[in-house]
Amino acid sequence: MIIKWLDEKRNSNTRILFICDVCGKEFERINKNHKKMLSKDFYDKDYCQSCWRKRLNNRQEYKEKMSIVIKKLHENNPEIREKMRQSMIGKNKGNNNGMKKLEAREKVSKSRKKMFIENPILKDEISKRVRKAWKDGRFEGVKTGRCKWYEYIDRNNIKYKVQGTWELKFIEWLDKNSYDFICHRKRFPYIIDGKEHSYYPDFFVKQWDSYVDVKARCWYKKEKFDAIEKSNPEIKLKILFKNDLSNLGVDI
Repeated sequence: MIIKWLDEKRNSNTRILFICDVCGKEFERINKNHKKMLSKDFYDKDYCQSCWRKRLNNRQEYKEKMSIVIKKLHENNPEIREKMRQSMIGKNKGNNNGMKKLEAREKVSKSRKKMFIENPILKDEISKRVRKAWKDGRFEGVKTGRCKWYEYIDRNNIKYKVQGTWELKFIEWLDKNSYDFICHRKRFPYIIDGKEHSYYPDFFVKQWDSYVDVKARCWYKKEKFDAIEKSNPEIKLKILFKNDLSNLGVDI
């Protein structure tokens, strides 16, 4: 919104004082630049420079152009792509993941629903790619889920990442009682409704010759674990609920 002209002449070089219609910040702009912006069909408000840049960058044609530029940059300079990849490792995992915030999840959920309604084929394509990524082991060891992740160092000075306080107490119990184990490493495929999924057990305990999943009853889905055992009849799987952990002497 225009507040006032800063020169009575009102020529092309006259500065105009505005209030940004988006952020409410006061700013100045030369009249000739203002006229150029008014000629743009997407200049629908009086934007300060910061809000105007966001408006420009949010256009679909700009995003497509930038995507092409970045692809060419990566093709011509593989070392830049690797450098960018290395700089992002760990920044969006576990407790640093922005999706831990409820408002972020709700916003993404609304956007995805709209996107899938407009393009129903896309949902199946994304689902296939994600399942393949899990199958290929690309997410092995990745910290997922809503529970907090903890670091534990065992008696042999081996470092582990466990999810939630129940897993932390269980791994402490295993270590204290000299059990040999691994955690969050093995993948098992299983089929539900004709689609392949991936299951990563919490632990494998050597002395029990069994994979172990520490689970609250509210998160236990019988259909899922029946499908896992049916698809993988060679494995032995234990589900430990809170009372099972207590019976073992795990202090939770």
